[in-house]
Amino acid sequence: TALRSNNKTVGNWGEVVLLNLLEGMGLGEGEDFVKQEAIKDVDGKAVLSDDGGRRLIPDVVLFLPENKAVVIDSKVSLNGYLDYCNSMDDAGRTAALASHRQSVEKHVRELSDKNYSQYIRQTGRDSLDYVVMFVPNEGAFQLYYQNFREDWHRAFDKRIIITGESNLFAMLKIIENTWVRVNQQKNT
Repeated sequence: TALRSNNKTVGNWGEVVLLNLLEGMGLGEGEDFVKQEAIKDVDGKAVLSDDGGRRLIPDVVLFLPENKAVVIDSKVSLNGYLDYCNSMDDAGRTAALASHRQSVEKHVRELSDKNYSQYIRQTGRDSLDYVVMFVPNEGAFQLYYQNFREDWHRAFDKRIIITGESNLFAMLKIIENTWVRVNQQKNT
């Protein structure tokens, strides 16, 4: 019930799943990433969004080699997914699937509008042009991806990479490998 009714609780749960994944990979807060920290410019002042002057506080900013960074934001879309799983007939599943799609697409629009990459560049770091939208329930991610692959590609064209836990794990392994190579080159 808590994961269906309280957006703050759902958001906190998604962030915990993300942080557990990062820490399980051996990444350290403050060294490899920062969580829930307002984006600040090179002078330490909070960067405000162009669309209303709001502080920008992504779930995680992950540091990459060569002074780069990428934003990972946890976005939970469970209601449609749970309704789909619990539906007893095709009509219920069809309606639930449409609801799930709508929820994911809403999150994509929100992240795309925030344009985190532009603001990360004001911090003195370079930013990947993409934001990783982490769906902390692998089943919910797979249901979306299997049924709406074209929408997934459109999100990618908007510079949003929608990922579940297994795909994010693979991305983090690639990043970890890159860090190992960078550090080996420095030591050499």
